[in-house]
Amino acid sequence: MAAALAAEPTAKAMFDILTCQNRYAVLYRIDAAKRVYTHIPSDLTRTALHRLGDQLEALG
Repeated sequence: MAAALAAEPTAKAMFDILTCQNRYAVLYRIDAAKRVYTHIPSDLTRTALHRLGDQLEALG
C-alpha cells in the first residue's frame, strides 16, 4: 500500500487527509479480503486511489 501511495502523489495526498477512522476502514477492507483473488493488485489499487482523489477533489 505504501509503495502504491508513493507512486501516486495525488492519491497519497488524499489518503493523508482522510480521518483516522476512514484510513482504518480502507486498510481493514484490503487486509480483510480472505481470498487471493479478492485482494486488489497494486496497479488497480493505485488507479482506484488516484480516481478517489480526483472525485474528492471535484467535490471541493
